[in-house]
Amino acid sequence: MKNLFLGFVAIAMIFASCSKEYTLNNQLNGSWDLSTYDANAVTSGFKTLAFTKASDTKGTLVITTAVFGITTTESGSYVLESDTKITFTPSGAANVQVYTVVAHSSSSLTLQDANAHIWVLIKK
Repeated sequence: MKNLFLGFVAIAMIFASCSKEYTLNNQLNGSWDLSTYDANAVTSGFKTLAFTKASDTKGTLVITTAVFGITTTESGSYVLESDTKITFTPSGAANVQVYTVVAHSSSSLTLQDANAHIWVLIKK
């Protein structure tokens, strides 16, 4: 009986020590539309974020903004830090944008940018 218990403990330790993907990164992959910005409703398609997962904590992010018929696209890489922070580095730019994850689910994502603006995104 003691050996059986020790076997279960060993198996539990192996599974606990394995590297886990962050929960958010599993949900992050895909396209998201900006729904509200600082509690104000946003017109559909105004801003879209498309995350493409490359590894457990890294990937590509493309941000498309459409305002008054003018569309701009910014792409680069992102790093997810323990489901609480997304750091975005645009291609060819030295500036880094940091977003704090306020809340997330499989269908919504709430971020706060460096200027304390709140973004609520809905998965497409």
